[in-house]
Amino acid sequence: KVAPPGYPDYLGWDYESPFRGMMIRQTLKSKEKLSPEDFIKLQNENLDLQAKMVLPLLLKHTTEEADQVWLQRLRAWDYRIRSGTAEPAVVRAWWRATKEALFMDELGSSAVLLPKDQRVIWMLEKLDANPGDPDVKWVDNINTKDHVESLDEVITGALEEALKKLESEQGRNAEAWNWTNLNRTQFTHAGRIPGLGTSVMAMDGSPDSVRGQNGGHGAVYKSVVQTGDWPRAWIQVPGGNEGDPLSPGYGRFVKEWAQGGMREAEFYRTAEE
Repeated sequence: KVAPPGYPDYLGWDYESPFRGMMIRQTLKSKEKLSPEDFIKLQNENLDLQAKMVLPLLLKHTTEEADQVWLQRLRAWDYRIRSGTAEPAVVRAWWRATKEALFMDELGSSAVLLPKDQRVIWMLEKLDANPGDPDVKWVDNINTKDHVESLDEVITGALEEALKKLESEQGRNAEAWNWTNLNRTQFTHAGRIPGLGTSVMAMDGSPDSVRGQNGGHGAVYKSVVQTGDWPRAWIQVPGGNEGDPLSPGYGRFVKEWAQGGMREAEFYRTAEE
């Protein structure tokens, strides 16, 4: 929300999801004073508040027909997006399948019209508290004339659909459904020249964690500055300052960045220094 209630002018509707901002706000309010180390840790924060809000709702509305092995794994998950784990991939796929099951029968193939995640969460919270809420109309599939679907049916079916899709795309070995394979974070050369850029990197974080990574899009240049009589700063520029794939430091700085590392900057007091 970029303006307070009562602001008189229209400011649009297509905003980024609030989950990263919510996590940053929580961290800033957690202490009276934060250190540079706290801010470096915050930039690498991989807790996904969207998943933390979504998953309990999904788990609450699954029937006995749901895959019990995956339900047990997801109940034990801590909502952190780690590169080598499959839970983030399953939850993302389940959430996507749930939204499509709720709305695509009305919208057809217009996936671009799917409501924002926070709006769908709000609707599901309403239906969880009051199954007779008017928005229950979205739950029923209008293409099944002789049957009215329940929310439990839709969410359970969405999990089954998500697991089938992951198996189709990533293979039958569920451990290969890890976040690295799903999110596929990498740098490509501006000219798309084969052999330049990087391969897919194992990176923690999702589009909705503070460490925001969404495949080929995300937070790149990072810095933390401590002001004072003489400043100190920690930075990371993946690929180095010049971004030359043939530079000796290119791969090293990309690796440091992918691992969440920062380098302390050098400040010089005099030209001689």
